[in-house]
Amino acid sequence: MNALHRALLPAYFQDAGRQLEAMERALDLLARDPADRNARATVQRAAHTLKGNSGVMGFVTLVAVSGAVEDAMRPAADAAPRLPEGALSILRRAAATLRALVACVDIEDLPTPDATLIPELAALASRARPLSKECRS
Repeated sequence: MNALHRALLPAYFQDAGRQLEAMERALDLLARDPADRNARATVQRAAHTLKGNSGVMGFVTLVAVSGAVEDAMRPAADAAPRLPEGALSILRRAAATLRALVACVDIEDLPTPDATLIPELAALASRARPLSKECRS
C-alpha cells in the first residue's frame, strides 16, 4: 500500500463503516418486509459505494464481494416484488464478510471469503433478471 492510500485509509474506514451500517439496517428492514423497495435500493447503493471506494484503494477482494452484492440486488430492486427465498441469509453473510474484510484491509493478506458466497450472490442476480426490451414480445 502506497503513502497516498495509507493517508486515505481513515476516510475509507469511516465511509465503509457508514455504508455497512446502512446495508445492515436495510437488511433488518428486509427481514420484516421482503418487499421493501427502499431497503433493497439501500443495500444496492451501499454495495455500489463500497465497491467504488474499495476499487480506488485497490482492495480487489472487497470489490468482488461488494460487486456481487450490488449485482444480486439489482434484479430485486428492479423487478421482483420481494426477495427470493433464502436471499436474506446470503446477503447477511455477505454483509458480515464485507465487515470482516474492511477490518483487515491494512494487512497485506486479506482473508479469503467463503468460496460459496460469490457464486450464491451470482445465482441471486440471475434469478429475477428481467428480460431486455429486445426479448419481450
